[in-house]
Parts: sequence; structure tokens; C-alpha cells
Amino acid sequence: MEFKIYQNLVEKYYKNDCRELNFQNRILIPFLELLIDGKYDVVDTSTLYKNWKKIYRDSFAGQYTPDILIVKDWNLFEKKQKPLVIIEAKSPTAIDRAHADNEVKEYIDKSQYVILTDCITWEIYEKNKETRFFYLDEEKQKVCERSIPETKEERRIKWIDNTIPNNHWDELHSVIKTIIQINFSL
Repeated sequence: MEFKIYQNLVEKYYKNDCRELNFQNRILIPFLELLIDGKYDVVDTSTLYKNWKKIYRDSFAGQYTPDILIVKDWNLFEKKQKPLVIIEAKSPTAIDRAHADNEVKEYIDKSQYVILTDCITWEIYEKNKETRFFYLDEEKQKVCERSIPETKEERRIKWIDNTIPNNHWDELHSVIKTIIQINFSL
């Protein structure tokens, strides 16, 4: 997905309908599907709650339910290997950082990689490695530090300059593609 298209989508939902579900299903899933080029399935699991019967939720969830999985050969009713990546999506207006941190701690036991993103800041967690941060906003604010404007007119994002080589957008693409390539070859 081109950066300009991504920017326009994020701004649209940030200003007009800032529900997490929009960022998750209208931006993140299409972005990831294009990026991984059909090598894995990108699945919305956000509504697979604990009370569901006859599904193998424990392979990707526990107390919390992740929003998106990248998994090989998804089938809701078959027990599968651990997901390649668990993604927790947040709205750019989310303010409960402690809850997000608890989700990440649980998910890292279910997958080698966990991504926490509000579509402006991306945090990539890898087991036993240092977290990598990618900021698409020049102010480099983390999810929990972003201010929540009172009106949609006040909601502004200072996007990175995508014309500069090796910006965070390009680096983010590269890291996600590398994760997929390493695991696809296994």
C-alpha cells in the first residue's frame, strides 16, 4: 500500500470515526494482506471470545483476545500451530496503555512476534529481543502519550516525510516482510 493511500485512510478514520474496528479492518488488514503477498492468512480474531465453543482459541488467546493474526492456513475449527504474528490494534485516541501492555505480555507467550499499533506508531515485539518502534508521526509520540483533541478539526497528524530514503515507513515494510520471509522458508 502506498504511503499516501495509508495516510488518507488513517486521517479519514481519525477525524470521522475513530473506532478501533475501522483501523483494524479497513486499514491494517488490507495493508498487511498486500505486504505479505498471500503467503499467510490475515485474520480478524477480535470477536472470538472465551465463550465460543469448539474452537481452539487457546493457541492464540488467553485472558485477552487479539485483534488480528497472521497465520498459515487459517481454519477456525482446527487446532493450529502458534500464529506467526499477533497484532493488537488501538485507535489513535486510545488512552489505556497499561491494558495494552498486559495484552502484549500475554500474546508474546503465544507467538514469536507481537505488533501493537494505532496506525501511527508501530511497536514490534519479538521474544527475548528489544522492542522496535516505528513512528509515522514526526513528533514520535507513543500510543499512550498522544493527546486526544476535543473536536475532529483539532485532530492533526504530522506525518513523516516519505520522500526521504529509509524513513520509518520503508523500515516498517522491510521488518514485516523479513518476519514473513524467515518464517515462510521454514
